[in-house]
Amino acid sequence: MTYLNQQTKERQDAHNLIYIIVLGLSFRFILFYLLSHNWSFAYFADSQYYISLAEELNNHLRFSSLLRTPGYPAFLAFIFLFSKSTSLILFFQILFDCGSIVLIYLISQRFVSIKYAQFTALVYAINPLLAIYTTVVLSETLFVFFLLASLLFLLNYPHGNHKSKLIYSSILLGLATLIKPVSLYLTVIFILFILFNKGNRKSFLSPALSFIAPFSIMIFAWMTYNYTTKGYFVFSTSAATNVIGRHAVYALSSSQDITIEAAEQQLFDSMLESSLADSNSFSNWNENPTFLKENLDFAQEMILTHWKGYATSYTIGLMRTVFSPPVGLSIASHYFPGSTKIDEADIGDVQNTVLKSPIQVSRSFKKRLQNMSSPAIVFFMFGITYMFGLYHVFFRPVLWQRSNLREIWILIATILYFIVVTGPMGHARFRVPIEPFLIILFSYTLYKAARRTLDDG
Repeated sequence: MTYLNQQTKERQDAHNLIYIIVLGLSFRFILFYLLSHNWSFAYFADSQYYISLAEELNNHLRFSSLLRTPGYPAFLAFIFLFSKSTSLILFFQILFDCGSIVLIYLISQRFVSIKYAQFTALVYAINPLLAIYTTVVLSETLFVFFLLASLLFLLNYPHGNHKSKLIYSSILLGLATLIKPVSLYLTVIFILFILFNKGNRKSFLSPALSFIAPFSIMIFAWMTYNYTTKGYFVFSTSAATNVIGRHAVYALSSSQDITIEAAEQQLFDSMLESSLADSNSFSNWNENPTFLKENLDFAQEMILTHWKGYATSYTIGLMRTVFSPPVGLSIASHYFPGSTKIDEADIGDVQNTVLKSPIQVSRSFKKRLQNMSSPAIVFFMFGITYMFGLYHVFFRPVLWQRSNLREIWILIATILYFIVVTGPMGHARFRVPIEPFLIILFSYTLYKAARRTLDDG
């Protein structure tokens, strides 16, 4: 290929990426416009908590929560310096998500070709789940951006072994963890990737330290802040909170075939009977490290006692996180006034009946489908369609070339990490962090089908 032809091709590739970004922007701003009839749909219970923490940062320069980390509230606090408008928050989130389109394009280039990278970027741009979460005041969009940015620098490290890339990757992963603490132990997977790099066989300690040091400094800095201001040397209480308030509750719910609310009440009543807590302890219990430490063993014992129910709910959570269509069935009601909203409890009922009564599950699923609006059905079909990408991942593993093995491994390991951490709590929100990785892996089947159709045409 001549130099002139190469320049022409690069210019055309750049134009194609711009078109994809414009498409992604357009889709997100359409949802933005449709949501403008009622901004309250952009807020959830966690949203209000984030906002109160952001206002606390601005008004008092302090952060009182041990459950939440400061990344997303700091983002909101910065925006509040200019305006407390919901539209401004969502506008910046849309810009960050369009940045993620570029990041997934750059990551995907490493696997097949520029054309494949363009296709994965296109799938990301029109992905309903990722687009929808830009119009919600939650931390997922920012988290995905920094997680993908960290992964990009990490994947580029083997090309030249520049330690600066590891430092950038570490800082970006630290920022992602300050936004959502769920990625705290993802560092283990990233470090293993560094250690298995061919260029590190003689001296693997120095590159590993280059990655570990910046991340550790950021984490310990926040732990030190918590200790000096609240008296607890902890990063976040979210892990213990999830074990007690989610994992143990789901195990009890599935084992005794009762609602999540009833299981939660029963669990906390058992704690009171066991003298592990008093009634005053339940006030902001998820912010109380002493309460969590005293009751964590009890919750773990509850999980072991009801291990069959826990295994069932865990399996269902895994299936819902990975294999369910990538959008909540009720979400379209937020954007299209008059469309029917399906209660989330309907999905919870399915969790308690699946693997027990397939007929009951199919009836409940049919009921939900009948109440879905047309836009929700379109979103639903989108999720089903690109999940056919499993074919080329497992049955015709074209992506598993020798040169790609480490990169494919870290994608799959990251997916498995988030699935394991999520456990029985699988639903659309917990799928968001793994959605970009699923797109990279599962888009190849659709990519090949599209290429074949164009070639035949």
